[in-house]
Amino acid sequence: MQQIDWIRIAPDVAKQLLGEPTKTSSNELRWGSKGSMALNLSEGTFYDHEEGVGGGVIDLIKHLNEDVNTVLKQFGYDLALHSNDSLLSGFNPPKSETTSNARSFTREQMIGLYKQSIVSLKYTDNFMVLRFPESHPIKQKYAPFTLGADGLWALKRPDSSLMPIYYTDKYPKKPIVLNEGEKALRGCEAIIGDKLDSCTWHGGVNSWKKADWKPILKREVWIFPDNDKAGTDCADELAEHLRKQGCQSIKIIKPPKRFEDKDDLYDAYQRGDFKSAEHFIRYANMQKQKLPAGALRFQRADYVISQVTNPDWLITDVFERNRLITVFGEPKSGKSFIAIAMACAVARGTDFYGHTAKKAPVVYLAGEGLAGVRRRLSAANQYFKKIDPTEEDEGLKDVPLFLSNRGSRINEADEYEKLVDEINLLKEQEKQIGLIIFDTFQRNFSGDENSAQEVNKFVKAADQLIHDFDCSVLLVHHTGRGNKGRARGSSVLDASIDGEFLVERKDKTIDGQEKMLVKMKQTKNKDGMGMAEKNFEFHEERILGEGLDVTSGLLIETDSEIESDEETQSKIDHIVDKKIVSLMYTLALNEEKPEEKWFTHSTFKHHAVFNGSGKEIGRDNTNNAFKRLEKSGIVIQAKRDENAVTKQGYRLVEFRPYEDYELL
Repeated sequence: MQQIDWIRIAPDVAKQLLGEPTKTSSNELRWGSKGSMALNLSEGTFYDHEEGVGGGVIDLIKHLNEDVNTVLKQFGYDLALHSNDSLLSGFNPPKSETTSNARSFTREQMIGLYKQSIVSLKYTDNFMVLRFPESHPIKQKYAPFTLGADGLWALKRPDSSLMPIYYTDKYPKKPIVLNEGEKALRGCEAIIGDKLDSCTWHGGVNSWKKADWKPILKREVWIFPDNDKAGTDCADELAEHLRKQGCQSIKIIKPPKRFEDKDDLYDAYQRGDFKSAEHFIRYANMQKQKLPAGALRFQRADYVISQVTNPDWLITDVFERNRLITVFGEPKSGKSFIAIAMACAVARGTDFYGHTAKKAPVVYLAGEGLAGVRRRLSAANQYFKKIDPTEEDEGLKDVPLFLSNRGSRINEADEYEKLVDEINLLKEQEKQIGLIIFDTFQRNFSGDENSAQEVNKFVKAADQLIHDFDCSVLLVHHTGRGNKGRARGSSVLDASIDGEFLVERKDKTIDGQEKMLVKMKQTKNKDGMGMAEKNFEFHEERILGEGLDVTSGLLIETDSEIESDEETQSKIDHIVDKKIVSLMYTLALNEEKPEEKWFTHSTFKHHAVFNGSGKEIGRDNTNNAFKRLEKSGIVIQAKRDENAVTKQGYRLVEFRPYEDYELL
């Protein structure tokens, strides 16, 4: 039978399973950001420095959880057709990274190694991990030593199916901080001192699956991951594993924004990021327990109550982080000016008309009027500089406010993925995202706005953005065609949002000048009283720049009261009600039985007009007035009066004049 040339196929097998190597030399290939996976080209063997294991080609295939026969068939070899001797040459025992032939050590030798190590951790009486200086003969990054029945310490992991974890158990009623690796744990211990317990596992980011977690399953666990994708994924998977094993309280602590890529608590300790154990504990307690998107969980009421915290405001008393918000109004009502003001406040970390904003990067998707948004940002930029008495305000210079070149129809899968990819690039640069604005909803949506199914897709996409980027999402939207008091489209959107703001415009002539006045009021807030109404006046700015002849503006808060559409309509209704009641009294005075006089709109004839303008009060206004007056108990409809001799019309319940206050 043909023998398998393991040395020849080893590089090809490794490249197929691991991809192209990150480092190449005449005798070795390496993979990983730090070259932790190595392939010896002259021997056809591998060694995983993170896991501390190695061997031949078959060992490599199994180590990567692939099927040996399936992989080898791709290179023209079928295990069933090859001899046992050929197969055995594909297995090679893992080689020690020490230049010494000794793989076992006496107690005295271990004491010497312990003194030579720069990091040491005793997991159990029979297992410890040591890290040595770079010049040491033992090159393995974190070398495992296991005590055998012969009393010697072997340079290997325990033979048990599950590895022991390292943990302290001084404060069983307090959280235990779970770190990724021995070095991070030492940093953690230096930070938390004697306030909390700490824990880790051996073998790298993927070895948690081989660890025995039983000792901490009844504890409250705080997982502090390394600051990279591998660390985040590991924390999510480990948290889910602990939960399924019966751990009732797990929180993943998000590393601070100042952390560089791959930083852990040892780096934090060296920099002094946490000034004390209390500082670390406060930081951890401020963070909410974040679940995987779509996860379903049940928690006991007393635990839920213990997790109540102050609101995490993005803009104080306006809206919190991780919320879906709408700002809606009629076209040209000023709603985009409000959205831009919010964007600038958050990106600059300044006030939104008296409400403190938490500084965070903002993504603004301009689905319509891109040129107009640019001008408005230019106007805001100039205004910020102009009103600063210190002349130190640099406006929007170097401010993390990012404007798109078009909208993104996020209820379409491919468009959503494009947006996520772009925002991830910004997040890598800025470390976080605070607010994503869609201006307008309609220009970032495809399909029928009245379709519950289509709008639900959009809402799910927005919720996913909130979850994945730990941010708020703001939608700029239009009012309904038949109802100016609600946003347009399916009620799914109204049911899904956490808060909404209605923007209304009222132009008025003041001192001979036409003024654009805007009112903003909160019409929905799931968790509180909401923001007080705000009144604004449009302020025009001429955009400065060589060759520019452009104006735009922004909204400036004003003390002037601006009547809302609802208030205006209420006043009109009151005027109509007064007129109708007055006519019902005066026109019936000459009747033989005035208290039995029945009225419809046509009964009033030319008398039903507004006093000031002489404009006729229409049939709809009259009928609506009858309904309001009946609801107030001032009139009664004929079909609800047992003594009525007619089936149509309304009469006064009490035939007498009515005062204004009675009609309110």
